[in-house]
Amino acid sequence: MKFLLSKYTSYLLFFLLASTHSHANDKDIETAKEVEDCQCSQEDIIRVTELYPTLKGREIGEILLDKNGKRKIWPRALPFFAQEVLDLGFELPKTFGIAIIPNVIGQDLILKDLKVGLNGSEMVPLDFVQFGHARAENENLQIKADVWLFPFLNLYATYGKMKGNAATPISIKGKDLVEFLGGSCDGLFPLPACNKNIASIADPHYTGSNISLGFTLAMGWDRFFVALPVTYVITDINILEDDVKAFQVSPRIGISSDAGRWGTLSTFVGVTYLDAELDVAGKLTFDTSDIPDENDRTELDFIINQENADKINYLIGFNWDVTKSWSFHSEAGFGGSRESFIASTTYRF
Repeated sequence: MKFLLSKYTSYLLFFLLASTHSHANDKDIETAKEVEDCQCSQEDIIRVTELYPTLKGREIGEILLDKNGKRKIWPRALPFFAQEVLDLGFELPKTFGIAIIPNVIGQDLILKDLKVGLNGSEMVPLDFVQFGHARAENENLQIKADVWLFPFLNLYATYGKMKGNAATPISIKGKDLVEFLGGSCDGLFPLPACNKNIASIADPHYTGSNISLGFTLAMGWDRFFVALPVTYVITDINILEDDVKAFQVSPRIGISSDAGRWGTLSTFVGVTYLDAELDVAGKLTFDTSDIPDENDRTELDFIINQENADKINYLIGFNWDVTKSWSFHSEAGFGGSRESFIASTTYRF
């Protein structure tokens, strides 16, 4: 996964650099000349990002005109104050959107507060366990609906399905495990297991569903735009009693490049703050063949607290507005111990 994300990030950096040059002469081209030369519909002629409200090639307060040279009238009730923003000279995206979003994320985990129980007994803390390198890998498929409530405020909600695993190597000194199981390592001839280090792997696999609510603050100025998505996610996982809650903030800044009849390519960079914490339950299996009155293998029920090791990482991505209605988006997160990949197809109406 790290290799693929590294290649993907390199390609996005190339697009970002290329986009800063592809627009060098656009400011000398008049919109009327573009319409005359382009054998395409008015919807296909895109000069700035269609993601966010954008002021393009005019001063604030210069009223936006339609193709007949008359004051442009916004036809819908939403977003609120849309007409006032049009009269200030801003272009607005279509009000509603629906998207399909596949994404994957892999990240290291911080583990603490391990509790175990034997044969259904009450869970008790274990403070003599050593953890190895713990990592979670999750896959999600979501559907997203959004609406521009105000010209610079977009509200959205998602629903999705997910699956994943969180492998955690665990080791325990044999003496500690023997005593936990009720045995003794005292005396001249202690049990052979008392001198061993006993290892196991907690590798729970899980599935679940999630919902999220969020908002984006955004605006564009000429070729540039800034956006601040804020998301709160609740996930119901089959192996947990309680829901998992996560909070994410992803500020980004980007630049748009005209692709003629092919639309607009917008590239952006930013950072992501992610805070997620959960209790994972499962079973640990230990080799206890050297311990009298125990089976060859003993299973312990466990529950352990996990949280993402790195709260902040970087992101780079692009959005391709094919028309005012259709767009494709992709971004990669990197840095620290967290990698992610997100893609989406969006229809606006």
